[in-house]
Amino acid sequence: MKIKVCGLTDGKQIKSLEEMGVDYTGLIFFEGSPRYVEKGSNSIPAPAGSKRTGVFVNEKQDLISRKIEQYQLKAVQLCGEEDPELCSALMRDVEVIKVVHVGDADDVRRMRRYEGHCDYFLLDTRSDKYGGSGKKFDWAVLAENKIIQPFFLSGGIDEDDFDAIASIQHPLLYGVDINSRFETSPGIKDINKVERFIKKIKSL
Repeated sequence: MKIKVCGLTDGKQIKSLEEMGVDYTGLIFFEGSPRYVEKGSNSIPAPAGSKRTGVFVNEKQDLISRKIEQYQLKAVQLCGEEDPELCSALMRDVEVIKVVHVGDADDVRRMRRYEGHCDYFLLDTRSDKYGGSGKKFDWAVLAENKIIQPFFLSGGIDEDDFDAIASIQHPLLYGVDINSRFETSPGIKDINKVERFIKKIKSL
C-alpha cells in the first residue's frame, strides 16, 4: 500500500517524511489553496526517495511542464476538468494521477472517459471547491463499480480510519492520500501522527 502525503509546504518536513518512507510527496501549485507551495519563501529540497508530485487545477500544459522541470516532479495530480488528451500528453514525462470527485456511484462511473489516459485515479470527496473538503465519501461505492485502473483513496482520511481501509478488498486499491486530518495548520503536518499511520499502512 502506497502512502501519499499532500499539501506540503515545509522543506524540513518533506525531508523527514521521505526518510520515513512516504512514497509520494505532494506540492500544491493552485493559488487558491491555503497550502499553495509557492506562497512565501519556502525552500523545497530536491526529491530524495519519494515521487515528488505536483498538484494542479485546470492549468495549461506549458506551465505544468515548467514546474515538472523546476521541482523535479515525477508525478502530477490533476484536480480539475482537464481533457483526457492533456493527461495522455503528460504521461510521456511523468506519472499522471487524475482526481475523480465522488459523491455517489455515478461520479465513479464518470471516470471512464479517463481510463487509459492516466496512470492512477485519486478518489476524493465531491465538494463545491477545489483542494478537498476534509470529508469522506461513502466508500461502499467502490464495491459497486468496476474500476479497472489502480487508484488512491482520499478524502478526510484520519489515523482512526486504518481498520476501515484494511477492510477494503478492492484489488486495485493502490494507496491512500492524506492531508488535512494530519495537520497542525494548513501545510504543516503532525509528523508523529503521520509516522504512526505510515507504520500501520505499510503493515498491510
